[in-house]
Amino acid sequence: MLDTNQTIPTLNMIALAIVILLSVGIPIYAFLMSRRQFLGRWQPLFFGATNFLLVEFFLTNLILFVPFLIPGFQDIPAKYPLPYSILCVLLVGAISEVGRYIILNFGLKEYPSIGTSAMFATGTATTHSLLLIAWNALQSLLICLTINQTGLQELVSAAGEEAESMLTTLEPLFTVSWLTYLSSGIHVAANFVLHFSISMIFFAIIKNNAPTYFLGLAIGLRALYELPTYMYTYGILFPSAFTAEIAVVAIAAVIGYIGWTITHQYCAKDIENLHWDSYGGGQKKQAPFPKFNENIKK
Repeated sequence: MLDTNQTIPTLNMIALAIVILLSVGIPIYAFLMSRRQFLGRWQPLFFGATNFLLVEFFLTNLILFVPFLIPGFQDIPAKYPLPYSILCVLLVGAISEVGRYIILNFGLKEYPSIGTSAMFATGTATTHSLLLIAWNALQSLLICLTINQTGLQELVSAAGEEAESMLTTLEPLFTVSWLTYLSSGIHVAANFVLHFSISMIFFAIIKNNAPTYFLGLAIGLRALYELPTYMYTYGILFPSAFTAEIAVVAIAAVIGYIGWTITHQYCAKDIENLHWDSYGGGQKKQAPFPKFNENIKK
């Protein structure tokens, strides 16, 4: 039972505020980089957002949930946590990356440039960051401020018969370490590395005839990226969410290196053409955003 006289630690609220800043700041930086460095159009952002909402969020969760409707299946994760975790991450990898490949392929037909892959990745990772990480952190921070300003004891009194269920819901805000909250912000950066890397690998496959087995590589990398989270959820190996997130960051770094290597091997010409004017042979000016009323002034 929670002590109704306690308050939320200040470090927890600072960590939540940092998570919100990272969840908004990193997407803005990724968008600007995709525009300025990759000369990407803004339209592929919607392809990326569709990829997250339709494939990664709706379809993936639906397929993972359906087996629990089968009688007796609910006991399998507890009995066989490691095989179940491996099966889940393989399914997540296959569904997510095949879906990404299909939607990105369609986007590249409309806007056939490497900037499309950058903007697609930005759209996917930004939608995840804002809808899941930033929104949840903002809700938690507002609840924490309410508890500290009003007092948990008064909130319990006002809740009446619902007090017990309310305390159960609020308990993680008191017991979870600030490091666990901060790991959500770290996850935002790792997620952008993942999506940029795999989207660039798919650009190499679709536009530059890279080996098609890279699709299988992408599925395997995505499964590996998801594995620490599933293992922590089912109590395997990782004692805390923070340690699991450290493993995710390390895996994301490896994926980033693989993506960087493949991109520079198969897309070197595309990258070079970003910085050179194919007509005059000079360097392109980095001015991705048109000036306001520029056409009127002319």
